[in-house]
Amino acid sequence: MGWSMDSGLKNKLTEINALALRLHGGTPAADAFTFRSLEEHVEEVRGSLAAGDAHWKAETLDIIIHGFLLLERHGVDIEEVRGLQEARLGRFKEKINAALR
Repeated sequence: MGWSMDSGLKNKLTEINALALRLHGGTPAADAFTFRSLEEHVEEVRGSLAAGDAHWKAETLDIIIHGFLLLERHGVDIEEVRGLQEARLGRFKEKINAALR
């Protein structure tokens, strides 16, 4: 699996972040909204999965988008995201393998 942020996604995130900053009045307030929204989406995923409702997929993508928005909002560039993504996927694999031993 090789997810990455392409330039089209980067442009959309930049546009959404500009709107969010305008709406919330700056980075701290936009971040606070993002964190609250992440918590709500996690609960929605949990509930949708438990109910067998396919809506969990949309809510999971909302969580991913919020993560990308935080990265973009705090100046993490596309190449760094790609590197972090590979490193974190590797780390997940290492942790799971260690737990299986």
